[in-house]
Amino acid sequence: MAIFDTSDLGDLPPELIKELKLAGNVDDVLLNLFYEAGGILDLSTLLVGFYRKYKEVKTRQYMMTTCYRLVKKGFLSSTENKGEYKITPNGLSVIGRRVIEEKNEERE
Repeated sequence: MAIFDTSDLGDLPPELIKELKLAGNVDDVLLNLFYEAGGILDLSTLLVGFYRKYKEVKTRQYMMTTCYRLVKKGFLSSTENKGEYKITPNGLSVIGRRVIEEKNEERE
């Protein structure tokens, strides 16, 4: 691994990752929503969760474009289901998390 490679941040401590400017504010907000949801969200569920948490309406196109950009940055990955995304280890690192904690409630 090259010492300047930012494609894998798993070895960095959370306090250093918070100092890096790898994601903008909107990226952080969406990545945190993915974390809170257990790691996987489809666009409709993301729109609902975003509204309920921030009381702000975003268009489906806006969320789709933002998720696509986060995929390109390596913070999200597409799942086999159309319009569904999963947070990656790099995405977790950006928001200062290492793993998704198991939720007691079952996801539908």
